[in-house]
Amino acid sequence: MTSPFLSPSLPLDTLHVLTHHPYFSTLAITTLYLLYRLLSHHFVSRPPSSAPRIPTYLPFGIDFILRALHANATNADIPFWLSLFHNNGRGAAPYTTEVLVGAHDRVLFTADPDNIKAVLATQFSSYGKGERFYRDWHAFLGDSIFATDGRQWKEARELIRPLFLRQRIEDLAVFEKHAEKLLSMMEPGEEVDAKDLFFRYTLDVATDFLFGEPINSLENPRERFALAFAEVQRVQRLIVILGPLQPLLSLRSYHASLEIINSFMEVFISRTLALPQEELELLSKSDRGYTFLSALAQYTRDAKQIRDQLVAVLLAGRDTTAASLSWALLELSGNPHMVRRLCEEIKTHVKPGESPSFAALKAMKYLQAVLSETLRLYPAVPFNMRIALTDTMLPRGGGDDGNQPITVKKDTMIAYSPLVMMRRRDLYPEAYTNSNTKFPDPAVFDPERWLLPSEKDASGTGGTWSPRPWTYIPFNGGPRICIGQQFALTEMACTLVHIFQRFARVERRMAPEDLDLLSVDVVITPKKGVRVAFYTDEE
Repeated sequence: MTSPFLSPSLPLDTLHVLTHHPYFSTLAITTLYLLYRLLSHHFVSRPPSSAPRIPTYLPFGIDFILRALHANATNADIPFWLSLFHNNGRGAAPYTTEVLVGAHDRVLFTADPDNIKAVLATQFSSYGKGERFYRDWHAFLGDSIFATDGRQWKEARELIRPLFLRQRIEDLAVFEKHAEKLLSMMEPGEEVDAKDLFFRYTLDVATDFLFGEPINSLENPRERFALAFAEVQRVQRLIVILGPLQPLLSLRSYHASLEIINSFMEVFISRTLALPQEELELLSKSDRGYTFLSALAQYTRDAKQIRDQLVAVLLAGRDTTAASLSWALLELSGNPHMVRRLCEEIKTHVKPGESPSFAALKAMKYLQAVLSETLRLYPAVPFNMRIALTDTMLPRGGGDDGNQPITVKKDTMIAYSPLVMMRRRDLYPEAYTNSNTKFPDPAVFDPERWLLPSEKDASGTGGTWSPRPWTYIPFNGGPRICIGQQFALTEMACTLVHIFQRFARVERRMAPEDLDLLSVDVVITPKKGVRVAFYTDEE
């Protein structure tokens, strides 16, 4: 018998009665929903080898998108990601799973080092940012190194690479100048939000390095450019999460903030492009006149290309460093013995009243361990993504045991998490997780894990952790590995040395329940800031 709802010749009077029946709306919605489920399973069939699929119950995976939004709004991004891997129908988490969102979009989530290695290195040409990422981020990042693939990406990287020469990084003058201003904001015994200070400080360092003039946000915390830069990132994160629901998002503040950013940069770019080539070449050989912008202008006179690369470097060089410094100080403020050891090491390598040299920074083993541990537990970019540029595969996550390859169709999104991966207990040697050893739990902040036995103090934890390849990637890996990582590490090391040259201890001024709250926009930061007070030897 043919259903009246599918009959092409249903009488109009019958149609009128049916549509006005009190149960019609419920029945129609139920029918449409069942039809959606049927069609989605028919037309979006699972590839021959797939990862465990996260169930969704609303059309287009809207319930999954809402869960992701709620997690981001409630600082629960990490528990949300962990739930994806641990609630996938398998006893042991394979750390790779998938979900359907939108009309037919398949998204793979992974924290498996083999899969991340494939995406970033061994199958590099098969994965990239993709058209969707380029479209979503183009207004902000343009044709920069972070938003492009193929020839455009190669040209952008080659344009930037010479600007991070070792001799420029070893010149610590730009860091030291602003570190002195930073310290002036830290009165002994006075409570400050170090996170706020670090974001203002690194913005001053970055704009000084890029343009030759800082925006002085340390002295002016409400500086328009700084506020606009933060607002663009906040909205940009929502654009990415919303996916097919993007049209529901108001972009008024986003476009207004972009206008402020672009107008600010236009002044410096126009001024630099007005200089003759001979003067630009002289500036590149000068310690004082050299800027990232003047160096760029030697290679291209395209104002938009210069603008795009400047924004990308500013985003990477400012926010990631500020976030990492914030986490380092948050952990150090709760571990006085670590601060004491750090202060002792600094005194050994740097004379009182003098600034550290690049060689001295590298020679401080405990300082380097503090930085490595901060980046392991709190990688600045905790979640990242790539798009399959062709039909390809991932080496692990499929099959009943989770160890089989996964078929990946073109345009499939791969979302991966360095943060989740670098906290995985199962990636440590089994003996180290045994309760009979003193080796620290991977969920605990402990720089000692990075030191050799001869470098540990009397109370040091046992064992030295040497991460296997691709289990420690705070700066990503493969051809797209962070080009400015040495600049960032040098800035962080120099900043911590200046702070603990002056102060002997730091006291945490935060409620215990606020310590684990994370804020995730483009980078990950302590949600409630880093409320601390610094004290000198005499106090």
